[in-house]
Amino acid sequence: WNGNREKRIPQIRDYKKKNKEVLRIKRKEYRKSFHGRIVRALATSRRKARGKGIVEKFNIIDRRIIIQIFSSQCANCGIHEQVLINNTGNFLIMDHHRPLSSGNARTINNAVPLCPDCNAKKRDKTPEEFYTSEKLDWIKKNLELIEKGE
Repeated sequence: WNGNREKRIPQIRDYKKKNKEVLRIKRKEYRKSFHGRIVRALATSRRKARGKGIVEKFNIIDRRIIIQIFSSQCANCGIHEQVLINNTGNFLIMDHHRPLSSGNARTINNAVPLCPDCNAKKRDKTPEEFYTSEKLDWIKKNLELIEKGE
């Protein structure tokens, strides 16, 4: 790419001009895809955090790690992500364990997967206000695994 940059840029522009409609359809399909929806949700969350003066660097790889640690289930009600997708078309949301409204950025150590219903119920409550003591202990144990790098 670096060696042919001057040559490739006009080729790419020409391709984009000739295939506008095809590229528009592909972008639209990607935005509707599971991956595209997750990427867009993460970008929206980063934009909201920036509005509060907080920099979030949480990405799709961090999301995969969190989902794996929490066994692909909602940290509150326990619904499995695949069941959620099949029944509603929604996916687990990466929620701030400690709320953004308190100035906490979403990091791999401050994110928990919640289904849309539980996420709506949690709003900006602290973990102690929202979860039962048993759930809170389970969440803390999982977040400690992440900190240890296991």
